[in-house]
Amino acid sequence: MVAKEGVTPAVLAMGQRMMSWARFDYAVMLVIVADMVLKPTLHDIGILAGMVLVVAAGAALALGGGRQMVPSAA
Repeated sequence: MVAKEGVTPAVLAMGQRMMSWARFDYAVMLVIVADMVLKPTLHDIGILAGMVLVVAAGAALALGGGRQMVPSAA
């Protein structure tokens, strides 16, 4: 799209959506890797709570709307 249309607000909005999903995806991947390494059971409440917090933080970053992309002069 950038090669065809240039840097337009629509292209920036699509890039922003992709980055939002990437943040959530990274959080989920981190929890999956931690799950495979630590192998928590139902008795490991601290580890499971930490995993929930990581997924919640990833969702908050993905849906929170943090930084906005804007066209630059460069």
